[in-house]
Amino acid sequence: MYNISPYLIYIPIGLLIVALLAYLLNRKIFNWILPNKFKEKQIEVVASLVEVLNNSVFEITFTYFIENASSGSIYKGNIFEIENLIIREKDAEFYDNPIGFAKNTNQLIDFRPFLNNAYLPRTINMELEKFYSRLSTKISSQELIGKKRIVITGTFYEENIWDKGIVKGFIIWETDLFAFINFENFVECSRLLTKSILSWLNKNRITDININTHMTHL
Repeated sequence: MYNISPYLIYIPIGLLIVALLAYLLNRKIFNWILPNKFKEKQIEVVASLVEVLNNSVFEITFTYFIENASSGSIYKGNIFEIENLIIREKDAEFYDNPIGFAKNTNQLIDFRPFLNNAYLPRTINMELEKFYSRLSTKISSQELIGKKRIVITGTFYEENIWDKGIVKGFIIWETDLFAFINFENFVECSRLLTKSILSWLNKNRITDININTHMTHL
């Protein structure tokens, strides 16, 4: 009869322990890699958003409409710079007037790649949503004679979300979106968006993504 070494009994136990340790190590590595990959994607999309917003300069005109023409002061800036915009004294009376978009503009930027992105932090997404206009009212210059409006002229026009009816003369689009009800709301929404981005960057100790608030375009 053969004698089995007692040490052989420990071999399966040892293999089981090694397998268990390998599993736990792999699980730990996986749990470490997954959130870090997600964070990398978040940083990537926030950096892209900040770059787009930094470079998307639009005109803001405090416009008084007259027959066949309009007059007013023009300011330039990006969405981050609105809070620091120094309004001429004579333009302060426009603060409670609606904001509209000029004929070939209907959004400040192309919002869709960001609002549809699962990696955009929710706190930023909520503030960005306030600027994404889905409905509008088309108004002709003839209807605006004698009225004051703040008109935004930018470079982006999103297709298939606006009334395609023909209107003679100059056209502006007005939306019932909170950010564009009046200039005061516009400034406040700009401030909250800026704050949401800065808060997220600070919370995650990211220092190499900078927003432009220096009004260098005026």
